[in-house]
Amino acid sequence: MDGSRTYTTAEIVIGELERLEYARELDSAYGYRELTVKNR
Repeated sequence: MDGSRTYTTAEIVIGELERLEYARELDSAYGYRELTVKNR
């Protein structure tokens, strides 16, 4: 957002469920690897 002082965000997993898969995938719109959560 214009005028925002926040340049970086963090994604934190507090708990981990065995039935879910946590990964990083490239976001083609922004060029960053983003956290994804999927069923195993």
